[in-house]
Amino acid sequence: MKHLRLMLLAFPLWGQANINTSGYYDAFIDNNVLNVTIRSENIHPIDDEDEYGLLLIRSDGGKLSLKIKWGGMYLGLGNRDVTYLIGAYPAVTENWETTDKHTVSVAKYPVDLIKIMEANTTASFRTTPYQEAPITYEFDLTDLKDVVEKYPNHFRSIQPTPIIEIVGNLATLSLLTFVIISVISGF
Repeated sequence: MKHLRLMLLAFPLWGQANINTSGYYDAFIDNNVLNVTIRSENIHPIDDEDEYGLLLIRSDGGKLSLKIKWGGMYLGLGNRDVTYLIGAYPAVTENWETTDKHTVSVAKYPVDLIKIMEANTTASFRTTPYQEAPITYEFDLTDLKDVVEKYPNHFRSIQPTPIIEIVGNLATLSLLTFVIISVISGF
C-alpha cells in the first residue's frame, strides 16, 4: 500500500512539461511581462549539492532577454565566455555579462538566439566559473515552439512579418505618396 501511495504522489511529476511560464502586468512600465523558465536536463554538483541550470527567457511587452542561471555557481567578476551548441548548428562562443551576484549570464543577442532555439529541440550551454572546471547544462527545447505560438505578442521580434502586413504597409505607403504628390502639384 505504501508503494501505491508513493507512485500516486510521484505520478504528477512525470507528466509535467519541461517549460514553465508565468506572467503579470507591470504598472510601472505599463506592459505585460512574460517569464519562460526551462530547467536543464542534467545536474552538476555545486557545494556538495546537485543543482539544475535554468534557461530564463523574459519578455517585457516584446523586448526579449535570455539568461542562464548556472545552478548558483559563482562565475567571478566581469563578463564570462559562454559557448552554446543548438541543434546541428556549430558551437558559438560569446562574451556575456554576469548579474545576480555573478551566478547568471545574460545573452548578448537574445532575439537571434531565441529564434534559433525555437526551431530546434536541444541546446547546450557551457561556461567556466572562477577557479573551477567548465560547467555545461543541456536543455530540452521541444515545447519552446508551442510557447512562442501561444504568446505571439511577446515573441513578435522573432516571427517573420506576415505577407498581409507587408502588403498593407506597401498600400499605405503608395496612398501616402499619391496624396503628397497631389498636394504638391495642386490637384
